[in-house]
Amino acid sequence: MSKKDKRMAYLGPPGSFTHEAAMSKFARYKMIQKSTLESVFDSVFVDEADYGVLPVENSTQGIIALTYHKLVEQGLNPTVKIQGEIYHPISHNLAAVAEISLDAVKYVHTKEEAWDQCRVWVSKNLPAGVKFVAENSTSHGAEIVKDRGEQDRVAIASTLAVELFGLKAIAKSIQDFRNNATRFFIIGHRPLRKPTNNADYKVTMGMVLLDRIGAITEAFKVFADTHVDVRSVKVSPVRAPEVVVWKDWFFVDVLAPNGDLSKISQAVEKLRSQEALVLTIRELGRYPSSHPEEFSKKKVELPHVPEDFGKPGRLSIEDIIAAGEGANTEFKSTLRWNVKEGKKDNDIEFAVVKAIVGFMNSKGGVLLIGVEDEGPIHGLEDDYKTLPKPSKDGFELHLRQIVQRTVGGALAHLVGVRFASKEGKDVCIVTIQPSPSPVWMPREGKNEFYVRSGNQTRPFDNRETTEYIKLRWG
Repeated sequence: MSKKDKRMAYLGPPGSFTHEAAMSKFARYKMIQKSTLESVFDSVFVDEADYGVLPVENSTQGIIALTYHKLVEQGLNPTVKIQGEIYHPISHNLAAVAEISLDAVKYVHTKEEAWDQCRVWVSKNLPAGVKFVAENSTSHGAEIVKDRGEQDRVAIASTLAVELFGLKAIAKSIQDFRNNATRFFIIGHRPLRKPTNNADYKVTMGMVLLDRIGAITEAFKVFADTHVDVRSVKVSPVRAPEVVVWKDWFFVDVLAPNGDLSKISQAVEKLRSQEALVLTIRELGRYPSSHPEEFSKKKVELPHVPEDFGKPGRLSIEDIIAAGEGANTEFKSTLRWNVKEGKKDNDIEFAVVKAIVGFMNSKGGVLLIGVEDEGPIHGLEDDYKTLPKPSKDGFELHLRQIVQRTVGGALAHLVGVRFASKEGKDVCIVTIQPSPSPVWMPREGKNEFYVRSGNQTRPFDNRETTEYIKLRWG
């Protein structure tokens, strides 16, 4: 299989720093975007992707423990292992739809973590009244700025996101810490390349110790006595359901100079033999060692665009309306305004959120709000007058709030919101990604389960729900 045929799963959305890191080393691979860390791992586990790229630690914000836990939770004989690592610089750009002066910036769209990493620069270089608009990802912030097309709005985003969405980088490398970098694991069933005798290798392992005085000292003394170079140790609580008392995983990176693994093997065997000291020890991978100072200087190439990037959410509103309602598309005249009765109607708002949940439980889709069933434009003006802030910003805030209340913060990022203008009227385009887990709809004290079926969203009864969940999520 050639590199062009190989598939690399990454934690999205497109233009994320994980995507950028994957592209920096595997630009010729087909990129498969996944919305959660778990789904990247699962994609590799079931061979949908040959390899996956997952963030594991950041130089300013610490470890991403879930990456380690997905590896150790495979059991004693893991099939997915670490096959490589990437140290990638996190370089933030201030991006706009056109070249503008910094004094003209009024709104900054980005993820909260990115905003925090650039606070000092922002305070020194942008106007005092600039407003931070929190987005679920830096890429989504770039997309919002592109779609709205307003010159006083900017995004803090990666170089790849700037290129993907056709923005202008009006300031580069604005992060407060010059050494801000993220380490990524490349995971897979097979090594990326054949081992060589003259290359340094790392071995990453997970270890749980028994509770007794001196256990930590004794365990790491084994590494010292066998002359094993321990490069880093990370600690995270064991999260297995059968553990009653608090125990910790010690995630240990050790170095094998020139690929000589013999001393490491000796140390591991000695630790395994000490049943009064070590509860479990698991090798998570052995792979060519990289170093933080080896940041890739290679220009990031534009990626193979995932199949769902631009379909249907990136289509123009004209194309979506022309295609009509179907399994992946639905039109709603309003978000909460009853046109016939001329008043706000909670049942209409429920129908909108129900459609979003139905798409999430199915294959995803797009919802147009402000468009009648057959395609005529109704617009959002009726909805605006029901909101405390009668504008697009107020509409988006309210919609995001009701989505978050319904599906929870962990899944709300799967719902994207943007606006378009048609016939002088505003239309909201809501893009919905499929959920990695079942989504329930609270209704009158009960939880109901909705699925997109044909061009309708319908409830499932208990038997249908049980069978569907088993087939859809296993």
